[in-house]
Amino acid sequence: MVIDTPHGSLRYLYSIRLQAGDFYVFCRVHHNAFHGPGGRDPQRSEVLVHRSKADPPDGRLAALMSSAMATELGIRNRGVKDNINLLILSGAEDTNVRAAVLAELYFLDAQVPNRQEWSERGGRAKGESIVQWLKQTAGRN
Repeated sequence: MVIDTPHGSLRYLYSIRLQAGDFYVFCRVHHNAFHGPGGRDPQRSEVLVHRSKADPPDGRLAALMSSAMATELGIRNRGVKDNINLLILSGAEDTNVRAAVLAELYFLDAQVPNRQEWSERGGRAKGESIVQWLKQTAGRN
């Protein structure tokens, strides 16, 4: 199930946990922006997990997902970021969801040949990584 949510208040973001709790995997997708020094190519994929609530299954899914997105799009894999205390992940981790991640698919202010194509390809890579993770974790949890 895909839930498309507009930008909202922090309380609204935390309330998404009510929707996340009915699922085995919660994956929030972002397209980030980079405001660093000029001339530097920020294009990369990375997947975030909660700083204090994530456990090994979250990290395994995040690593698979970041690698799959980077490979599919031919961009740098920045891997798993785990020093994050995001409200959206906190809300999901407070439910019975098995893994909660936030995927930074690609950066909007860097050169992208075709945003729609990249979003579709990156989305498929995310989905395939979730299926791979589910197959690997079957029987472990």
